[in-house]
Amino acid sequence: VRDFPESEYVVESNFALGEYYFENEQWQAALENYQKVIAKRRSRLLTFAYYKAAWCFYRLNRTDAALKSLERVVKLSGGPQEALKPGSTAASGSSNVNKVRLAAEAVRDYVPFFAESGEYKTAVQKFYDVVQDENKAFSMVEHLAHTYSDNGNREASNFLYKQMIQKNPTAEKAADYQYQILLSYATSDQKAFREELINWLESFGPSSQWKKDNAKNMKLTTETLKLQETTLRNHVLQLHQTAQNSKSPQVQQQAAYAYVLYSKFFFDSPHALEMAFFQAELLFDMNQFENASK
Repeated sequence: VRDFPESEYVVESNFALGEYYFENEQWQAALENYQKVIAKRRSRLLTFAYYKAAWCFYRLNRTDAALKSLERVVKLSGGPQEALKPGSTAASGSSNVNKVRLAAEAVRDYVPFFAESGEYKTAVQKFYDVVQDENKAFSMVEHLAHTYSDNGNREASNFLYKQMIQKNPTAEKAADYQYQILLSYATSDQKAFREELINWLESFGPSSQWKKDNAKNMKLTTETLKLQETTLRNHVLQLHQTAQNSKSPQVQQQAAYAYVLYSKFFFDSPHALEMAFFQAELLFDMNQFENASK
């Protein structure tokens, strides 16, 4: 590169240097060499250089630049539709095949890169702009929601889960999205947990429209109702235990209401009789003897 700047192999040499620095995690040096390849617009390594530059930008905490580089990869591959075709070869020739595969990688990496931007409220439109496919964009939003959830970003993940539920309240995965929202409050905010628990039961429970619309998928509905019953029962018994230990009238009222919820949604559960007995014990402790006798 230094001694033969006019050589036809300079571009390949810059790329090789970029790879060397990349492997050694020298992101800035690697980026500079990839950018030299990018400057030669007709290089056969152009698309790959954009892709590797995106990773350098990401490692250097330059998220916006990383996203723009990935968008260039998709465009240079022939557009998002080619990248999304299963097994697509775009056109004859290994170069085109590699471009399409690289674009698919760029689309996959776009989500974790985008998560670093914090712009989750714009995710739906942004993803659609990149892939030009509503179903794929929705899948990317789901991936982003799970990414935020795994990273403990409750505000972002719940915003996206609720957005997906709103888009299609009776979709098969909608019940699980609500369950993920519920779990996010399990150990930190019991009031919000109870509110989201009720939303889960009312929107996706035994008498819900979701259950009716997904009746043909018996495995899904059966497993969802089983999970709901177990989650609610454990919540009720935990509240009851806390009420017994604390003797707090407020907690007793919460436990009593939780029992009412259980009998409303799971009156025909195999555990219904046992739960009715525990409910009576709670009411007895609250001096509600007539209600307890029922």
